Amino acid sequence: MKHLRQYNEDVENQFEFDEEYIRECFIEFYDDAKYDITEQYDTNSKYVEYGLGIDCPDLKIEAEYNVDNFIKMSEELSDFYKELEVSIEKVKIKYPDIDVVLFHDNHPQSTGVLRGTRFVWVKFRKNI
Repeated sequence: MKHLRQYNEDVENQFEFDEEYIRECFIEFYDDAKYDITEQYDTNSKYVEYGLGIDCPDLKIEAEYNVDNFIKMSEELSDFYKELEVSIEKVKIKYPDIDVVLFHDNHPQSTGVLRGTRFVWVKFRKNI
């Protein structure tokens, strides 16, 4: 009986993210063809993690440009992060006690040096 109780406790303590719910929270990115999204699920002895890798906006970085172009690019990037923030807040409605980690990476399929090379990872972690 002790073994069954321990087994049931282990099953009850398992945590899984609702991947479909998270996708719904990020639906604006999934519906927009300009974003390439990579999903990643990871578990270890410390946490359960579900991550989304999303292309940053194509900033069309040029060797030289004027202030107006720089402002426009900065506003596009700001809008991108604001939309990310809204999507993250939606996820936190269902999972208020999770950690959220953001970081940049080079896009795995990048062909240009500066154009479209940035990839933002949004990782949701639940400590276990």
